[in-house]
Amino acid sequence: RSSTIQPASVTAALNYSGLGIVDPSVPDAFKLLVDLDGDNDFSNAAIIDPTSVNTATSVVTFDVPITTALNNAQVSFATSLVALPVKLKSFA
Repeated sequence: RSSTIQPASVTAALNYSGLGIVDPSVPDAFKLLVDLDGDNDFSNAAIIDPTSVNTATSVVTFDVPITTALNNAQVSFATSLVALPVKLKSFA
């Protein structure tokens, strides 16, 4: 007997009302970053686009596909209006 495993996902919802987002309708305003190897290095993270953005409730929702790689994954929320960390090699 054989069976087929249907694709599945986890829904993550975040209330962004306290983040000072000026215009949530801006393209690419929200992203969910999933560090699949769990090393807390998001430079090679899977980038998940939002499923919906509800401006009335200030909630953004993401559907994250379930894979075996989600064990030990780290997750981070990003907006287009947040400065990214910078590492300086030298400063004078």
